Amino acid sequence: MSTYCSQIAFVCQDARALRSWYGALFGFVSSGRTIYAGKLSTRVMGIDGVNTRCYWSLDGNADMFQLEFFDFRSPEMRPRPEHWSPAMPGYACIGIYSQRFQCCVDALSAQQRLQAVEGETGGRVAYASDPEGNALEIYERDPLPDAGWNGRKQPCAVRLIRLNSHDAEGVARAWSGSLGVTPVQMPEGWAQRLSVVKQGLSEPRYLRGGGVVVEICRTAEPFPGGQRPPLYQHGFMNFALNTQSRIEWDEVYAQALWSGFRANGKALEAGIFKVMYINDPDGNSIELLYPRKFAYRVTGFLPSLRLDALLRLLRRWLARREQ
Repeated sequence: MSTYCSQIAFVCQDARALRSWYGALFGFVSSGRTIYAGKLSTRVMGIDGVNTRCYWSLDGNADMFQLEFFDFRSPEMRPRPEHWSPAMPGYACIGIYSQRFQCCVDALSAQQRLQAVEGETGGRVAYASDPEGNALEIYERDPLPDAGWNGRKQPCAVRLIRLNSHDAEGVARAWSGSLGVTPVQMPEGWAQRLSVVKQGLSEPRYLRGGGVVVEICRTAEPFPGGQRPPLYQHGFMNFALNTQSRIEWDEVYAQALWSGFRANGKALEAGIFKVMYINDPDGNSIELLYPRKFAYRVTGFLPSLRLDALLRLLRRWLARREQ
């Protein structure tokens, strides 16, 4: 299989502002927006009466990794628990490799969002939070140096998504056996990073899909209130895996269901993509997606056309008409 990690989703207080912040700090480029509402969106997401605006941006990853910022209108966004910490179960952190590491550190420090920097020059890791309190790591050295870059020259790329679970080994086994992500060996000392040790996490497992690694850590922390929060709670929502073909999507989906994953509904074939949110045996939400290449612009996997670019295209079209 050739599935690859393609997206991380945020539930936001101000989705447009948060997308702009990631663009200003990391150079991620806007790639459009859409609205998810109605019965089909409810079927895919498993959220009754869903109505949410979604804003996209892209990093520098060769696999076109997308950040998805949700602004829920219905149901009303549930606030993050008062005593939330990055050690609680669920998606808890993203890690970003930056070719302009010191500039990012300086900007985060000026915004009072920088928490710590560890390591020697050339291999430092910075720990911070974004304006809505989501945990971030920034890497001076690329932990996946063979991952490659796209042609848009963004200086930063998402390289890690952390998921905390009460059964890290079981989750890693289920994912590697069903979703096409592959166990990988990370650099020496990776599991001893400050964000792992300080939070009391243990037994990390690493699965790679394209240019992104999912770090699955064992946590002893309970769910706030004793129950898994809904997808529309403020913070990290879920992440997506893309397949390279419709046939591969069908194979991964069938294998996941056979292995005990649960789909929210009947898979949606929309012409421009095939999609369904599935839940692993531990209850973690994963979007399984096959976006067709001819519609990348519509599904947010190509940068937005700016006004000046549209004007250039119009001038070229007029010039051809005059010839």
